[in-house]
Amino acid sequence: MAKFSVLLATATTFLCSNSCGADVTADLLDPTLEQQYDWAMYMDVHDLKGFLNYPTSQLSSMTDLRVIYRPLARGIRAADYKKARVYEEFWYHDEMPIGLRRNDQIQIDSNKFGIIYVQPRDGESDHTPAIANAVVRIMVDLWIHNIVAGYVVVPIEKFNQMEAELSRYGFFPTLKVAEGPQLSIHLRSNPKGRDELYFFQKGY
Repeated sequence: MAKFSVLLATATTFLCSNSCGADVTADLLDPTLEQQYDWAMYMDVHDLKGFLNYPTSQLSSMTDLRVIYRPLARGIRAADYKKARVYEEFWYHDEMPIGLRRNDQIQIDSNKFGIIYVQPRDGESDHTPAIANAVVRIMVDLWIHNIVAGYVVVPIEKFNQMEAELSRYGFFPTLKVAEGPQLSIHLRSNPKGRDELYFFQKGY
């Protein structure tokens, strides 16, 4: 499995040479994505300003994180493949998860190859802990179903924070060979410049 992880990293480096540096939007309509991937996800996180904001409220600082999903032309399985839709929505209070709504079962066949983009809104608080939590949850869900996320693309200014937050969940850049499949997250910056493969270390 360790050899497979290294081969996958090499393959995704080649595929990501163009698309990982692009400014992809929430509609996930991008010709390079169409050519290189079977599916794509987009994480949009923002403050819920004024939500539950009353004198006795204990949940007045709320964050909404949407996971938008779109099957791409390379992996067509339905007539409406061009439509991006909200797959899951997470709610956080002080960066701690307090709620989740799944709008649909994800329709991705095993071994289909995709990419995840993370894009916090400009001018808002740093929500890297919430983003890392959602990334890990999504990656575990995909991994259980044998679905391959080649890259998780984050803004370059958030890369160090993401690395630190992933370590809280047991993901580190050093590979320790273990029996059986090993979960990994391949993090890439936008714009280009940072690239690292993080492996889950059981009992870290």
